[in-house]
Amino acid sequence: MAKPQLYYFNSRGLGETIRYIFVEKQVDYEDIRFERSEEEAVSAGLSKTSVKDIVFEELDKKGYLDFNQVPVLLIDGHHLVQSDAIAQYVARKYDLYGKDNHEAYVIAEILGGIQDIRAGFRAALIGVPEETRNEVFATYAKEQLPKYLGFLENILKRNNGGDGYLVGNDVTLGDFALLGLFDIINSRAIGALDHFPKLKGLQDRVASRPNIAAWRARRPNTRN
Repeated sequence: MAKPQLYYFNSRGLGETIRYIFVEKQVDYEDIRFERSEEEAVSAGLSKTSVKDIVFEELDKKGYLDFNQVPVLLIDGHHLVQSDAIAQYVARKYDLYGKDNHEAYVIAEILGGIQDIRAGFRAALIGVPEETRNEVFATYAKEQLPKYLGFLENILKRNNGGDGYLVGNDVTLGDFALLGLFDIINSRAIGALDHFPKLKGLQDRVASRPNIAAWRARRPNTRN
């Protein structure tokens, strides 16, 4: 059977949660990365053809760009799109989606909350005039982000007082999705987790799992 192939930018972003699942479960997959320009690709140590336009054209010809965006995952004879849908598929495949319907619900709830936070990041960073971008983002990080992190911490506390994992007694997709979110927060809003000890503790527990720690030590050094 062919290896799963994950197509995404040379960044963490919407692809890292999927990578975390593959890494945790020691799945042999192809991590196909690309940049927006040939210059950026070469600078990142990728081939000259690892460029968005070239990769998108190839994927489009094969009918894989359902929404004209990535990530795209080729697995089990299917092409999958939409990052949360992909993550849920692979989590179910590798038994990381909880042990019952309620645990699966909590994971889905967390994925929705994470998307709300990502939307806030995008609104504060994309389409904002460069001269006011830092000010707009600082306002978001001070006034809105803590509210949502509080929501996440309250949900985490419902299971083992917040001193274990999101649901049950072992790691699931929800924990990896949160770690992916923390990657972004730590690169853009340094110190934001300091006021949320349960979230910070979860970050440390998940990041220190042997397979995850090894991946984080060797993964490409990208900003996000």
